[in-house]
Amino acid sequence: MNKRLFVSVIVCTYNGENRIKDCLDALITQDYPQDRYETIVVDDGSTDRTDEIVSKYPVEIIKHRKNLGISSARNTGLRNANGTIVAYTDDDCIPKKSWLKNLVKSYTNGVIAVGGLSIPFSCSTIMEKYMAETGYGNPAPLEFRKSKNPFYRFYIYLKDMFWPITTNQNDPVQVTDIYTGNASFRKRVLKEAGEWEEDLNSSEDLEMCEKLNKKFKNKKILFTKKAVVIHKHQTSFFYFLKQTFKRSEDILNCYLKYNKIPPVFPLPLFILLLIFIIGYFNILLGFLTLIISPHFFYLWWSIKFFRKLKLYYLLFPYMQFSLELATILGILKGFIRLKLEK
Repeated sequence: MNKRLFVSVIVCTYNGENRIKDCLDALITQDYPQDRYETIVVDDGSTDRTDEIVSKYPVEIIKHRKNLGISSARNTGLRNANGTIVAYTDDDCIPKKSWLKNLVKSYTNGVIAVGGLSIPFSCSTIMEKYMAETGYGNPAPLEFRKSKNPFYRFYIYLKDMFWPITTNQNDPVQVTDIYTGNASFRKRVLKEAGEWEEDLNSSEDLEMCEKLNKKFKNKKILFTKKAVVIHKHQTSFFYFLKQTFKRSEDILNCYLKYNKIPPVFPLPLFILLLIFIIGYFNILLGFLTLIISPHFFYLWWSIKFFRKLKLYYLLFPYMQFSLELATILGILKGFIRLKLEK
């Protein structure tokens, strides 16, 4: 580990009185030299007791008079950071003791950003079990974004379903983007890239990584499983369904802006087409197709069920189908809006 690197840890919060204590407790006890990092909390216009709670900790507090949005909060932290590295986490995340040390350890020559592993706070709900199994909040494989060939992209998609990046034996691995619940950057590259886009409601992390990949073509963004944060996710499946739909429109705009092909999930389309064709001739068979076909198309969950004999695996095909369909519908809504605006 290069102990000479000074790190600014930035926590952005809004009405986080019920979340931020555990986050700050973890940050002030990091296994990293105390004189080599600072913690900056950006309160984005909270109206609850967030300030009162944060004031009890040895951290710098910067408060917005009103809620300006997550990207504005990230920029406020960046502009007040003294570190060579800026590390971002959120108020609902609890970094493990070695989080900061393992992020910094990956900064070798040519590395401009490092992200870490996010795991659910618990696995007591079906949504938390699903997120744990799918590696929700962790990067997609590098190969997925290298090619415009839809067949190759589908192959990488299937490969990631059976062998996700979080099971990769190599560490760290190169990726194209990381997520700001567990991410760090060289401060100068964020400045040179033009800071965070403040007009985005979501997907600001994806947009930033696209800027970095475009501006620093020969540099690397890495992902390490050793830098872990525990994420207190919202545990409602319908919340995630709604958020996936909303986020997909911003994802589309980001991909189009950087001349990339947005993520397209073909399996829900195959399933809907099959249901329509069979249901056209027999409604009862169409309904049975809706029940059975997700297990056929999302085969990896059936395989896991027979290996581990856990009943919740039988629900995962329907959850993945719904979330991928929400992504498709969100992207479609974005396309329609762009056409109408023209």
